[in-house]
Order: sequence, then C-alpha cells, then structure tokens
Amino acid sequence: MKQFPLDPPHFEGEEAIEILRVWLDDGPQSACHRFALLPRISKDVAAWGLILVDIARQVANAYVTSEPNNENIYLEVLSRIKEGFDAEWNYPTDTPQGFWQNIENHEL
Repeated sequence: MKQFPLDPPHFEGEEAIEILRVWLDDGPQSACHRFALLPRISKDVAAWGLILVDIARQVANAYVTSEPNNENIYLEVLSRIKEGFDAEWNYPTDTPQGFWQNIENHEL
C-alpha cells in the first residue's frame, strides 16, 4: 500500500485535521473512501461542496505546475474536471462505500 507522506509545513496549526482520504487500487473502479465527521463543517453539508471545489482547483493547479508551458491551461483543466464530475453525478459508475468516522473518539 502506497501512502503520501504528510508535509508538516502545511499542517502547523494545532487544529489541523485530516478530513478526507481516498484509496484506489487496480480493480475495476474499486475505491475505498474514508470520511471524518467534523462538527464544525457537518452542520451544513454545503460545506462539502466548497471543499470539493477547492480540491478540484488544487488538482487543476497541480496539472498546470507539473509541466513546463502549462500556464494557460488552468481553466481548461478545471473544465474537464467538472465534466468528469457532472458525468459521474448523472451516470454513477460505482456504488459509494464511504463511511463516517467520528474523530472526537479517536486520537489523531
């Protein structure tokens, strides 16, 4: 199993916590999604929409910065991500297997 190491400079705040972990393997569309239940964002589930958009923007930025001469493709990459999001939203390719974990009862 391969995991990304945490990058400590980005997690200096004592209140910083992990809210999403996604694993993919070699199987056909197999994925394990693990969600942390966070009281400060779970009162309004629209907050997850904001988080998902932020993730999409981070991914688009990573594509832009990963190769030379990609500076002008940010909006194109973001648009393609949204196309994929809309396609999966309208025609799901799998059944969600995610679960909530209440972090208040677990050590971080």
